[in-house]
Amino acid sequence: MRFERNVPRRCAIVALSFACAALLAECGSSHTALPRSSTTSIPTPTHAPSSCSYIPVSFIRQYLGSIASTTSLTAAPKALRCQFANSGASKTLVLTIAPGNASAFATLKTTSSAGGETTTPVSGLGLSAFSITKNRAPAGMAVLSANGLIVSVSANLPLTNDKLLLTELLTDYF
Repeated sequence: MRFERNVPRRCAIVALSFACAALLAECGSSHTALPRSSTTSIPTPTHAPSSCSYIPVSFIRQYLGSIASTTSLTAAPKALRCQFANSGASKTLVLTIAPGNASAFATLKTTSSAGGETTTPVSGLGLSAFSITKNRAPAGMAVLSANGLIVSVSANLPLTNDKLLLTELLTDYF
């Protein structure tokens, strides 16, 4: 898996974890997609959107300020991974959405603890969620949705912003 140069190592680790999680979910999942109204553009619950353009820039702008670039990064099959950055990339946010189940989420949590990162359970978000810190600095957050998606934010932003972003994503889009 090839990563863009400006993607921090922790984002690469989370991306590899998602690749493993997505493969585990595909191999062991018997989850059936819930029907959606044909008038919505929301993807079926067990599938990630196919393009970064699905995530409105105005939505991400609330957390980053201005957005200078949106880049689609390499992701596992059936997963979406987008990097949003402001001018000069002083603030970056990598959003990953992949199909998953409890087993895949547990694997993601375990692999997210590698390389000196610490995971901490987060309550009130999806079926299960955890935050990631490294050297007491925020590194991101991941959540398992009731619809069978794992949604992760890797950002150099406060964890409260990550939780707000994930809460809004799950409420409005998934």
